[in-house]
Parts: sequence; C-alpha cells; structure tokens
Amino acid sequence: MKDESLGCYSRWSRFGGRELGDTGVGERRAALVEQIRAAFSGVGRRGGVSLHEADVIDRYGSARERARARRFDRERRWQEVPGPDIEHYHWALSFLDPVGFRYYMPAYMVWALHNYETSHSASVDSTIYALDYSDDLRAFALERYAQFSREQSQAVCAFLRFMAEDATGIADELVARRALERYWNQFC
Repeated sequence: MKDESLGCYSRWSRFGGRELGDTGVGERRAALVEQIRAAFSGVGRRGGVSLHEADVIDRYGSARERARARRFDRERRWQEVPGPDIEHYHWALSFLDPVGFRYYMPAYMVWALHNYETSHSASVDSTIYALDYSDDLRAFALERYAQFSREQSQAVCAFLRFMAEDATGIADELVARRALERYWNQFC
C-alpha cells in the first residue's frame, strides 16, 4: 500500500511488527520534512562542489574529470537531486565543500527520513556521520556547519533528534546523539 505522505511504499517492519507510519512516526516525519524544506528553501549550489564531482574528488580525479562530472548534476534545486544518486553516493558528503554541503544536506536528510526503514544504503548513516565530527576534523566540520542559518541548524537538530530516538537499530542513533551533544543541541 502506498503512503503518499512518505513518498514510499509502506511495509510491515521487522522491528516491533509495526506498520511504517504508525504510532505518530509518519506525522512527525512529515512535519520534519516540511521543516527541512522550509529552512533550506532557496538554497543553491552556486559554484560549490557537485555530487558527481565529489565522487571524482574521492578517486583523485583531475580538474578536467571534475568539470566533466559536474555536467551530470543538472538539477537547479536541491529538491530535484535524484533519489538514486543519494542512495548510491553515500560517501560524497565527505568530499563536498561548505557550499556543496549546505546544498546537498537537506536532500540527504529528506531522503534518509523517507527511506531509513526500508533502504539498505549507507546513505542514511552517512548523513548522520556527516553531522558529527572527530576531534581531528573539528575545524573542517565547523567550517561546513557555519554555512547554515539558525533555522537550518534547527532543522538539522530536529533531524538528528528524530534519528537519535529511533530505538530499532536501523539508523545509528548513538552517533546521532553524539552529534547532538557535541554541537547541534544548541539549536533545539
């Protein structure tokens, strides 16, 4: 059965035997998606590293290869980033500059919210991991997070809280909690 509010097919969950979207989770998820959409409305990439370009950076590609890869990212808004690209390029968030990170993060968060219970992609946890940092990457992470407005940071905090409350073990709730404690709780 298709659940229009989630944009995906619901199924019986192997965790607790509940139907996806039951017990208020669907309503909370829909409200959070709307919060993210509103907070990041109008955010553009404007010269930032693109998704396919990040893949080339990961492979130590040349400037020419990077330019060629950018041509694959034709969307004009983050809301148009193809779901299959998000699902496949789980490592790309690590190779984005601050502009690209701000542009792609809402797409990854919304995708994760819609798919964390059904997808086997590492993109769900990669989204959470990109919002956490180790001590040796603190400056790098904070430079990226500084691009977010207060409203955007509040949406990130709400996303991490949602994932931290997932006790099913589907998402990495421990890293979501750690990210909240280290940085994002100040915006909730």
